[in-house]
Amino acid sequence: MKVAIVGDTHFGYYRFEEDGYRQGEQALLKAAEMADMIVHTGDMFDAVVPKFEVIRRVLDILKKIKKPIFAIHGNHERRTRGQTNVLKILDSAGLLKYLHNEVASFGNVSILGVGSIPEDMAVDGIQKSVSINIEKMNGFRILAIHQMIAGVGYGGYELDLDFVEKLPFDLIVNGHMHKAGVFMNGKLIIPGSTVVTQLREDESDKKGFYIYDTEARKAEFVEISARPFFIEKIEFRGEGVEEARKKILEAFEKIKKQNHNAIVKIKLTGSLREGLRPSDFSFDSINDLFVQNDMEEKTLAERIKGIQEVRQEKMSVRERILSEISKQLDGKIRFSPSEMFELLSEDPERAYEKILKEAKEDIEPEG
Repeated sequence: MKVAIVGDTHFGYYRFEEDGYRQGEQALLKAAEMADMIVHTGDMFDAVVPKFEVIRRVLDILKKIKKPIFAIHGNHERRTRGQTNVLKILDSAGLLKYLHNEVASFGNVSILGVGSIPEDMAVDGIQKSVSINIEKMNGFRILAIHQMIAGVGYGGYELDLDFVEKLPFDLIVNGHMHKAGVFMNGKLIIPGSTVVTQLREDESDKKGFYIYDTEARKAEFVEISARPFFIEKIEFRGEGVEEARKKILEAFEKIKKQNHNAIVKIKLTGSLREGLRPSDFSFDSINDLFVQNDMEEKTLAERIKGIQEVRQEKMSVRERILSEISKQLDGKIRFSPSEMFELLSEDPERAYEKILKEAKEDIEPEG
């Protein structure tokens, strides 16, 4: 049996909506050609309650699929208990089988679907579902989930590889994470997303899905034709606003010249010319260009602290000089060292006259 694993199509995502339809449809149609069944690991839709126009587009895609589709809900589709999930509607229409804490079978394959659960409840939720349903499963057993897994992606979460590896399944497929990969010697497969949504570095890899052969127990990644996504980093070191804009456009145009349909994100770091703040920098909207401004900005408190440090440094120098003058003139003059310091700083000649006058008075006998 060959099982296609597709995930995170995010149909209806506003920023790259047409990319989502085109690439998601391509993945599902190709999966139907190559596999006996399809498992969708959640976030088929981008919104909890999709627009009618989005649902219609997805209906048109699913009607073309002639292989059984088993789907779970993702965090984007998760609704509170008692509310209708959009996947239930598609199930009622006979376009897919929606699974949540439920087992379905096809041929010699049994699949348990556990839709997205809040991360802090994931371990208990999955354990409970498995304990209730595992005895209902025969043949090759698949678990479909939609969670973050610590040790695989970004962030630390309750669910980790140790927990996942101990689950009693032949194959575990997981959505939610947009970077595709195979883990635990082939037991865990993450198909990744078919469209860019988060503009993160883990989305810059190739897009596609997996075909898993249950007899050979091997997975093959099938790439789809998707718009490339690039992240460029620019560090500023005192440039002006116009010079900064020029650098950004040059980087963008260089990438677009080699990849005309690319999506480009440029991350800005460093700092602009003295006196300019990152908030002084703005950039006109350009198709396919996204600018992330991470430039350093000194807050008012930091600026005040800097001024105080400079003043303190100056004061420290003054205090050191006064200390030295006090040592050298201790008991030799009748006026304060600070007065002498000010005189030496402002009018050395007057300071000299004052010292001579004081010395003369000390020498002359009292009348």
